[in-house]
Amino acid sequence: MDRSVRVAGICARDGSGRSGRRSGRAVPAERRGGRGWRRRAAGSARHPCARCAVGEPRVGERGRPLVTAPIALVLAAGCAGGLIGAFFVPWSASVLLGRAYRRARSWWWDSLDAYRAFKQAHPLREPSPRAAGAEGSLGLWRAQALRDAQAGSLPRERLQALNEAGCAAGAPEPSRSEADQEARCSFRAKRWHRCLGALVGTVFGCAVAWCAGSPLVAAALAVAATAMAAAVICDLQARIVPLEACAALAAAGVVFQASTAGLEGVLAGCAFAVFAVLCCLALNRLFGRTGRAPVGYGDVRCMAALSLASGVATPVGAALCYGGAAAFSLAGIAAGKLSWRSGIPMAPFLAAWLVGGACACLHGMG
Repeated sequence: MDRSVRVAGICARDGSGRSGRRSGRAVPAERRGGRGWRRRAAGSARHPCARCAVGEPRVGERGRPLVTAPIALVLAAGCAGGLIGAFFVPWSASVLLGRAYRRARSWWWDSLDAYRAFKQAHPLREPSPRAAGAEGSLGLWRAQALRDAQAGSLPRERLQALNEAGCAAGAPEPSRSEADQEARCSFRAKRWHRCLGALVGTVFGCAVAWCAGSPLVAAALAVAATAMAAAVICDLQARIVPLEACAALAAAGVVFQASTAGLEGVLAGCAFAVFAVLCCLALNRLFGRTGRAPVGYGDVRCMAALSLASGVATPVGAALCYGGAAAFSLAGIAAGKLSWRSGIPMAPFLAAWLVGGACACLHGMG
């Protein structure tokens, strides 16, 4: 009979049926008769090797489980998600809305000054959107300003300045002032907003902690979800999808794909992002000549970021997004609340894209 038994990650037994140590070292037979060894052998009788091999939870006195670390981790993640949803997401949405408003306001007035200079140099023609360089950018600004004036979304001060610069918009006097526009680009969370954010954050935090395979995957999903939630609030409040939210979503999406699908997932996300941008630009060029572009530039950026986050699962997320948007629009038209030309905020449906793409990636990883 062998004098020693080598153990490699499982409970080894010698010829007499007594359990050896859990180690990779050889256990001499003369050391298996001590008091400590007998206590371990008695403990192993209550904890057979089969349970150890399959990783069943150990049971303490009176049949109670000794370790509940996974449940504690899920509960902690749920609490953290609830706090983020109730407090951080509304605050970040308000900050991002303010930054977006100030950036857009500065760009608009700078473009107006450039338009005045262009008209002084070329009094007989308007800047062309198809021209290259600064003239093309100025032509795009003028076209957008005229569309906003016709839609009544341009503040009174900007419309008056536009008419004084020689760009006759021919639009009625808007009811919104610049102060109203600034107040619109802010968000003050009410109690039900925070309760809803806490509920959604708790559910999402528990789901991420339960399904994510590593802390890096969980962190990437948490950042992506936070950025997407802030974008949803901004779009519902002021029809703005902030650039910072899209950038954070794209960065977290690349990390998520690299952690779950590797280089293949990242490259697939890049390819789908380019495809989504080209499709949106083609739609805007085809259907946006006579009115407002069908796809906003913020939505285009968000779709590109979501493609990076979804990788090979981008078609799944896109189907959920546009299927939900189509169902909502048809229901609104049937109820008489929407028309065929009405626009809807796309960020809530883009959030469904993120959820569907992430679930598909995690399921494929498993």
